[in-house]
Amino acid sequence: MAAPNQTNQKKPIPPGRGGKVPSGPNIWVQMAIALFIFILLSGGYSLVRQYIAQSQEIVPLSQIADDINAGKISSITVEGDTVNVTYTDKTTKTSRK
Repeated sequence: MAAPNQTNQKKPIPPGRGGKVPSGPNIWVQMAIALFIFILLSGGYSLVRQYIAQSQEIVPLSQIADDINAGKISSITVEGDTVNVTYTDKTTKTSRK
């Protein structure tokens, strides 16, 4: 029998003395996660950038008048001080009164 003062517990091995290295996700999993986050952020940036680039072109009202006289405009929509114009080639431009 074991003496009551003794325990059957093992002493912890101090780090760096042949002990087991703490386990966690290996390097490949971490790299895959980092790549996924990078692709996700790049895609989000591309969508936002594309949305900003597709904003309507603002032109002076005199240019709109010249294009009307030249027959380049198919429709005009006025909303308050904003004039939205659709050209015959399906492009849209905006002007302010």
